[in-house]
Amino acid sequence: MDPQVLLPPGAGLVVEQVQLCGEIIHLTVRCEAAGANCPDCGFWSEAFHSGYERNIGDLPIAGRQAVVDLRVRRFRCYQLECPRKTFVEQARALAERYAHRTLRLRTMLQAVGIALGGRPGSRHCERLAMPTSRTTLVRLVRALPEQPVEAPEVLGVDECALRRGRRYGTILVDAAAHRVIDVLEDPSADALVNWLGDREHADVQVVCRDRGGVYANAARRGAPRALQVADRWHLAHNLAEALERFSARALAMLRAKLKAEDVSPTTSPFTPPPPARRRQLARTEQRHAEVHALLAQGLSLSAIARRLKLDRRTVRKFGAAQVATQVVTRGDHYTTTLDPFVP
Repeated sequence: MDPQVLLPPGAGLVVEQVQLCGEIIHLTVRCEAAGANCPDCGFWSEAFHSGYERNIGDLPIAGRQAVVDLRVRRFRCYQLECPRKTFVEQARALAERYAHRTLRLRTMLQAVGIALGGRPGSRHCERLAMPTSRTTLVRLVRALPEQPVEAPEVLGVDECALRRGRRYGTILVDAAAHRVIDVLEDPSADALVNWLGDREHADVQVVCRDRGGVYANAARRGAPRALQVADRWHLAHNLAEALERFSARALAMLRAKLKAEDVSPTTSPFTPPPPARRRQLARTEQRHAEVHALLAQGLSLSAIARRLKLDRRTVRKFGAAQVATQVVTRGDHYTTTLDPFVP
């Protein structure tokens, strides 16, 4: 096999030697041209000054780590007006200036870093005979230029946890391309209104959101012409919650009916709840009113939870209930082994 196939085509390089040293394959390579152009003045020079060897990591060969030993030459520049007296020839098709990896190895590591991240990517590269550290993978990914983000026509809006239980923001997704386009650290409606008011985002035609009032108000103010729809996840989630509340009410009515049939005529038809139960019902009604009052002001669930010192899931449960009686407590819908003996 011709060893030239191990190099990029048209690179102007010549393979002088292929040597196996332990588990590493070394390719001794030199530039084919007799001289090079000065990077400052562009003058062609073949006046040899000195030379040295660059060791550049390359893609593995036959499951073994590969290193390109590139022998480069330094030439003199005899142009009087050029400030550079000497310069080194470059193999730009193989690697960049001062680089320790070839372009194709760098591209492969960036792809692994994007797909797997730091630690998992480093372990995977070790198996592929491309050993590298997790910090190197992260640095290579961060060095990639940002891809231009096109203005979406179908915008997905939802709340996301920047730090679960403490900091929440707003995630914006291109629902047609299934790609995250932005993350707003401020979960308020004003931040989304300002984002929609930008000229670059004026092409939004559909806003796909949850059933909360915060994003509905923001979409109505920021994109008044856009159609607001609920995404499939929230539709299925809300349907499941509605069926659960309906089932709880239906089971409570059935249990009450069965208990009324089993009660003897001498038993009092009505038993007032104990004082502790009455206090719990009053507290539930008060919390329900407070949560709905703050939701009407446009506050998010996280802000309401911090203000009322409640858990975010508790605030979500109170906000989803239309009336306070829909907030079912544990004793209303949970059965115990003592239920058959209650009469």
